[in-house]
Amino acid sequence: MPARLVMKFGPMKGKVFPLDGDNITVGREVGNTIIIEDKELSRHHARILLSNGVYSIEDTGSTNGTFINEQRVTTAAPLRSGDVIALGEVTFLFEIINLDPKATAVSLKRAEVRSSLEQKTAREKKRPKPGGIGISGEDVDIGADVVGGDKVVSNVYNYYQSPSGGKKTPLAKEIARFLARAAKSWLIWAALAVIILGVVGWAWYQQQPVSVAGCKSEGNYIILVGQFEALGVAERPVGRFIVDDLKQKLVTGLPPVNFIVCEYPRALKNDAEALAAAQANQADVVVWGNYTANFIEAAIQVGDTSSLVIPQDVLAKTANVRVRMTDERQDSISRHVLAVFDIIFMGRGGVYEFMQGSVKVFPIPPTNVQVISTGVSRYTYEFTNLFTSDTEQALEQVNQGLEMDAGNPILLILQSGALQRLGKFNEAMDSAEAASRLGPANWPPPFFMKANRGLFTGNYDEAINYYSQFIAVRADDWFPYTMRGYLWLMKGDLAQAKADIDKSLSLQPAENWPFTWAVSIALRQGRLAEVKQYVAEAMTRFPDAEAGEKAAEIIAAQEINPFTPALSAFWSMNQGLFNKAIQKAEMATLIDPKFTDAYLIAGLSYCNLDKLPEAEAAYTQALTLEPNFTLLYLLRAGTRQGQGNLNGAMSDLGMVQTSPQAGQLNEYVQAAMQGKLSCKNALTYTP
Repeated sequence: MPARLVMKFGPMKGKVFPLDGDNITVGREVGNTIIIEDKELSRHHARILLSNGVYSIEDTGSTNGTFINEQRVTTAAPLRSGDVIALGEVTFLFEIINLDPKATAVSLKRAEVRSSLEQKTAREKKRPKPGGIGISGEDVDIGADVVGGDKVVSNVYNYYQSPSGGKKTPLAKEIARFLARAAKSWLIWAALAVIILGVVGWAWYQQQPVSVAGCKSEGNYIILVGQFEALGVAERPVGRFIVDDLKQKLVTGLPPVNFIVCEYPRALKNDAEALAAAQANQADVVVWGNYTANFIEAAIQVGDTSSLVIPQDVLAKTANVRVRMTDERQDSISRHVLAVFDIIFMGRGGVYEFMQGSVKVFPIPPTNVQVISTGVSRYTYEFTNLFTSDTEQALEQVNQGLEMDAGNPILLILQSGALQRLGKFNEAMDSAEAASRLGPANWPPPFFMKANRGLFTGNYDEAINYYSQFIAVRADDWFPYTMRGYLWLMKGDLAQAKADIDKSLSLQPAENWPFTWAVSIALRQGRLAEVKQYVAEAMTRFPDAEAGEKAAEIIAAQEINPFTPALSAFWSMNQGLFNKAIQKAEMATLIDPKFTDAYLIAGLSYCNLDKLPEAEAAYTQALTLEPNFTLLYLLRAGTRQGQGNLNGAMSDLGMVQTSPQAGQLNEYVQAAMQGKLSCKNALTYTP
């Protein structure tokens, strides 16, 4: 009872392995009956036995296990035709080949009859025909179209020489018969050639990737989903359900991220086909797989790698993940697709894109989808799921990944990020330094991670140095200019801060962060008209102010650095959420008591809640830190005037009138004296 294995997932997808013998060994080392060069297989992984007509399989101490229909094999287990065998990440279909003994006997009998007829025909060819040429079977073999030319010509000349000088003889008939037979033979061969070329051409065409209409789109993230292959079951539209789910979760459910989901018209059967299809459609991620009656297996892999900084093989082993689900109508792989995108962003060097991708994973609820990858990508996926909710556990996951692949620069950056969130800045720096040595020289994430130590510990010069290196390798990215501008602002260098923030704004930022610091700089320089423009533009472009706050939380937990709560406080205030703004501002001052902007935001928020004493106290604290911040005197004058402290109000207005910004703020001072300007409308007042 012969049997075979058909590889369904793995490096030789589609290859058939006959099971010849009663003891078949499988592994990656030379000497096994079946050798599979896959790192997830052990050197001696499993053994297939045949005893009394029954096949069975047993694990031979492999690292990643042997499974039959998702059940791990611990002892020898019987095999049935149609069973799915998984060795690590390599999947086979076990098939028993049923042969009919009677049919075999008939075939042998037919072969004997055919041989007898061929021998009889050969004997007749050697026999001279009456009145014929007398060409032997050795000279002309019509079946093979081989002609012994010299003897043919001699026999023809001797037999058909015409004594009458041009009289038509039987030679013409014999030549016509010969040519007709030859022509017939060539027509048959020509027809066969056309058929073969057609079959080969169609097979070649079927292997060429298809360009899906409307899939290529500049500035969007493309997901290509192939048709899923049915394994021994009736076909059903698995791929279509996956496409619809991804569109609902990622296209409709996650604005403003620009995802496009495209349905590929063919089944993709291996990594190479999937990659070729992705490249033809400039798809960032490609999804493909197959299904049985019990489950669906999907491969989610990196697609077009033209914009990568990290080598493609490193990115693929870190990001590519295989999952198993049971119901394509209920289960969703959207979280897994986003996790792969997150690693792609990291591989491209897009630090902000990585943070944004991490934020987008969180709102999508997990479903009944099992990760069956056994390589480092399994730990990468778990890391992205746990990073903000349970950073300690996320760190444990990435540490396990590094045990498998200690030289992986992406894993080292993830490790550095987790350590930073936990406040372990020196350990985080060590991981970032290792990633810098192992990754490409023009890869920005190590510079970002190293800059963060200075950001979180108040060593702004160190942070500025690393952000300058970041900018040197990625000069067209708004993000490092924003961060360096913020650091210049913290150092009090308004000219450098303004230059970097202006550059960031010119590069079309993807978040409201640079607008925050543009407002802060303009307030210090007395450019109140520009403040209104910045706020209006930011509120129009980024109505969801919380998105920026969530992305900032990826850098560090709110209790580590005032950057994140300050962003939240400022945009909460502009949305009229004054109590939240006060709460976030106070959080920022607890982290850094010298953070002037937090007191400014608290004062404006208290003022709008008619809590004038609290507002005055906040402005006074800010002036203690920055006595040259002229606008603060104008704002405090409003609170004092509202409380009936006219002398105090006039004293503050006098400070404005004698400052270098007197000319810029004169109309505001006059409005305050006339009662037209108060601390409530100071930032929105138009002279």
